[in-house]
Amino acid sequence: MRPLLKSTRSRCRVAAACLLGAGLAASTAWATPRSQIPSEVVFRFEVGHRYFDGVELTTVLLDSPRLTLATDTLGAWIRASEPEAAAGLTLRHRTIAGLTLSLSVLPHADDVASEEYWQAYVAGVQTQLGTTATAGDLADSADSRNVLRVLGGRTREALFTIAVSAPRAEYHIHASKAGTNVVFVLRGPATAVAEARDDFRFFLSRLERVTKP
Repeated sequence: MRPLLKSTRSRCRVAAACLLGAGLAASTAWATPRSQIPSEVVFRFEVGHRYFDGVELTTVLLDSPRLTLATDTLGAWIRASEPEAAAGLTLRHRTIAGLTLSLSVLPHADDVASEEYWQAYVAGVQTQLGTTATAGDLADSADSRNVLRVLGGRTREALFTIAVSAPRAEYHIHASKAGTNVVFVLRGPATAVAEARDDFRFFLSRLERVTKP
């Protein structure tokens, strides 16, 4: 991991540069622009078992050297056969075509509690998505109980809408906890993203961080 920088402003510039540097070239390969959020790690699927009141429960583990997550259900999601570039994990919706959910662990220690960092992040995503993209539905768990605190950390949300012939959208949920920064992105046709927001949030609500011995 790269050492922490002394200046908050410098960290924000580095974070934005990291996001843009990994994403701009990749996004141009798609007919419709999409953001690319570079992940420090790649997750692998494992099936684990635990006992609760004497009953054996099956748990899906999303394991990586930096962060391991567990869930008792994937809900509406299954593993995508073609992972998105740069993401640490890609899932697709079981029934809604063209809809994906990606997870990235960012390679820096900036915290979404920083307004300067969050503004740089939003601006970086908009730059990747192009001039037809707009950011809306900005929300912060510190200000609203309606914002899910992912993994118990400070969490911010943003909905990016791309005005193309068939409008597309990206719903970003960015959480920070104990020096770890994770970004979950729901992307696809704008109507499909709106339809699947509850499925997206349900999946996130079931995730738990696993502490390895």
